[in-house]
Amino acid sequence: NDVIIVIDDGSDLFPPTVSSRYAHEILYHRQTNSGLSEARNTGLSLATGDYIQFVDADDMLMTNSYQRCLDHLFTHPAIDILQFRHTTTRHPSVSKAFSEPVAGADYLYSSNLRPAAWGYIFRLHCAEKVRFTKSILHEDEEFTPLLFLQADNICSTDEEAYFYRQRPLSITHRDDQQWMERRFSDFRSIMDRLTEQALRLKGGSRAALQRRIEQLSMNYVYQALLLYPDFKMAEKAISILSEKGYFPQPSPHGK
Repeated sequence: NDVIIVIDDGSDLFPPTVSSRYAHEILYHRQTNSGLSEARNTGLSLATGDYIQFVDADDMLMTNSYQRCLDHLFTHPAIDILQFRHTTTRHPSVSKAFSEPVAGADYLYSSNLRPAAWGYIFRLHCAEKVRFTKSILHEDEEFTPLLFLQADNICSTDEEAYFYRQRPLSITHRDDQQWMERRFSDFRSIMDRLTEQALRLKGGSRAALQRRIEQLSMNYVYQALLLYPDFKMAEKAISILSEKGYFPQPSPHGK
């Protein structure tokens, strides 16, 4: 049976009592505030179903579009991960197109990954060896490529099945210098850990993860030039990346 796992990550107040009509469908777990990564890790440890879907507290699933995604999974049981799109409006576009499944390593090597952890439905067994790193920003950038490497069949669709609520004070919209330095520092640490993982892999999986690391380094450079108001600050952030050997990149991808 489907179960909604609600992780209360140290909120100030307990939520109101859940209606008895839905109580059997909800597993409520309260924990000391530990951050998003640990909340998701707790959810993964409590999950017992076949598939997982993350939903952030201020977002929601678009019923009709999401149901079409579920229907596709039910009729194609070999799919390990189904990736869909998000919308910021209450009236998503309708698309019934679903791609042919590809292996996770092939997808990483040939496609631009959308890292948001709420952007796909995935089989629980794909996450057996994968967890979110605690107390970092941009944790999805590390989790998602490692998860995709565990999948034999990944399918994508343009269905806008997830409603993403944009908030001006969210992590991605803060711009004070200390916060910015932490963002870029965490981003570099993610690239370092992915590089360590890549060295343990072989063949196509190693090449695919290395390709993802190259994409992350280019995104880092782009974000530094975009977000830092002072070019010297951006130059400093990029120079640290260069010292680690991530930039500039070798051909052919470096072009």
